[in-house]
Amino acid sequence: PYADDGEVFKSSEMLFYESKDRTWLAGPSMNLRRCGHGMVYSIFTDTIYALGGYGGGTSFHTTLETLALSRSGLQHANWRVDRREISEGRSGHGFALGPDRCLYVVGGSKNGSDMLRSCCRLDTRCSSWEEVAALNVARGYTTAGFDANGYLYAIGGTQDFTVPPEVHMERYDSRMNKWVIASGSAGQLHRGRQSHALGVVYPGRGALPLSNSSEH
Repeated sequence: PYADDGEVFKSSEMLFYESKDRTWLAGPSMNLRRCGHGMVYSIFTDTIYALGGYGGGTSFHTTLETLALSRSGLQHANWRVDRREISEGRSGHGFALGPDRCLYVVGGSKNGSDMLRSCCRLDTRCSSWEEVAALNVARGYTTAGFDANGYLYAIGGTQDFTVPPEVHMERYDSRMNKWVIASGSAGQLHRGRQSHALGVVYPGRGALPLSNSSEH
């Protein structure tokens, strides 16, 4: 859905909650134009990671960029292209940081039309990505996140744009290296969703909120 479909940008904006006016400010630009990419913040390394995404034309990135946050302010911080690339370019993938300090990439689309089952993991202390168990069904334009017990979930997404988006979610156990289709009413959305956002709220704080971009 991206090919030759509007502009793709490098720019970033950031909101500082500690500032008095709490306004969005221009942040440092990434090195590559990206949309449909994944982005996470690591509390372990105080670094923001941006992975993959569509870059315009027929470009689907394999690259990872990092923004190390500086105590002296963002005016001294710059995005850097990391040498640790994933094996296959993708956009619309789930991207999450696990309690094991690893970055997880889940599904996505390699060209805007063909969806992926493949998943991979990067220990941020190591030099390369490794493949982990594939999803049970291909999921492009999906989301992923960890619960408080260390399980990774892939929620929604689509196998094919000619069929409705997925209502079921899958759960990954890193100890078993296995995905299972989540069972029961909690394992199924009320509506299939794709290109949506996921926010995880841990025990004592409520539910797992989903924000929709496209539903059926």
